Amino acid sequence: MTPDELAAALGRHPAKGVVVPIRPERRRRDQPDIYTVREVATHLRVGKMTVLRLIHDGHLPAYRIGQQFRIRRDDLAAYLSAVSTLGDQR
Repeated sequence: MTPDELAAALGRHPAKGVVVPIRPERRRRDQPDIYTVREVATHLRVGKMTVLRLIHDGHLPAYRIGQQFRIRRDDLAAYLSAVSTLGDQR
C-alpha cells in the first residue's frame, strides 16, 4: 500500500495530511441498529422489567455494556417472529 493509499484509507488528504471527514452510511434516524431496554419496552408497549425478564430468561438476546443492556434490531425482529401467532400468513 502506497503512502497516498494509506492516507486515503485513514481519511487524510494525501498531500497535506489534513483529516478529511468520512461520511457515514446514510440510514434512517428513526430506526437505529441498537435499542436500549427502555426503547424496546416502549416499542412493545410493556414495562422495562418485562424486557429485562426476557433478556435474563434467554428469550431476547442482548449485549451488556457496563451495567446496561443493548438489543440489536435484528435480534428484536427475530424474537418477534418467533413469538408471532400469525405464522407464515404475513
